[in-house]
Amino acid sequence: MKPSYVHALGYIFLLCFLLSSDGLAKDLDCYIFLNCGSSSRSGNTANPSTGNQIRINPSAVPTQKGFGLEGIYFNSETDFSIVQGIGRIGAAVSPSNSDETFFGTPGLEITQNLLDRKVNGKKYPNQKINLATAFVLAEKNKSLFNSYALKLGVMGKYNQLTKHTNLGSGLSGMLGPLTFGYSNYLDETLLDYGITGSTFTEIAKYRVQTYSAGLSVDSFLLDVSYLRYVDPQYAYTDESQVRIITLSYNYKKLILTVADRVEDSYRPVYDEDTKTLLNQYTKKDSFQAIQYIVSNHMTVGLLHNYYLLHELAVTATVFF
Repeated sequence: MKPSYVHALGYIFLLCFLLSSDGLAKDLDCYIFLNCGSSSRSGNTANPSTGNQIRINPSAVPTQKGFGLEGIYFNSETDFSIVQGIGRIGAAVSPSNSDETFFGTPGLEITQNLLDRKVNGKKYPNQKINLATAFVLAEKNKSLFNSYALKLGVMGKYNQLTKHTNLGSGLSGMLGPLTFGYSNYLDETLLDYGITGSTFTEIAKYRVQTYSAGLSVDSFLLDVSYLRYVDPQYAYTDESQVRIITLSYNYKKLILTVADRVEDSYRPVYDEDTKTLLNQYTKKDSFQAIQYIVSNHMTVGLLHNYYLLHELAVTATVFF
């Protein structure tokens, strides 16, 4: 990708920040629950991480006025995302991966690195910086069954190791209580064989397509997501696909989320009892999260198995 595209996304983000720097967001009810307008709900899924949603589908970038910061802390590392909205346009930046997270695609890595990570409880290493922006194309916000919205998003994924940037786009919408989304983006990962004693490196290129459909009623949000690799150039990505069902419930100051994930891929699975890798095409995982609304501008919570390590991670979100 030419540098001008990266600069353009950066300028959009800066413009959003400058144009809205004199205003405050309504509160977390708008940012987290996304009920401050039909266009906000159009980009939402039950995924408790807004940053993770954005890295998968750029149309999920919140467009409502305000500045948001999300962090996920695990094992002395923090994955963070920054979001800025000005009303009908929003922008986001995140130096974190969606790969090898519960709601993302499988991470690409050589078998020895996969085993070493699992044994030592290390999350998949970050290689990319994500820039995304979203635009409201159409919106009508009246009663639940008399509302609609459509948002378009574009993003660039810059790999800090390969020095390459790949582009992607996404579309999301809402029709009454129904939500839907689609994204398509190019991506790549640098594979380092140093753990085997070799100096050989390889760039694995691939395209990702995602689909989602959901239902939002009162305090409940249910959605189904499907992710798959298209035209892969790396063996583990052949026919790889992920299906996720997520249910989120807001009760007073608590947000409770549960999810099930089914991954079909030739990548081996880690057996925690024997501490070895086994050949298993279909892999199943579950996820749980609890978030607490501290104030109108802050929420904190715990995520279980977000990094697919059966770990416990801490998350916090602020929105001004």
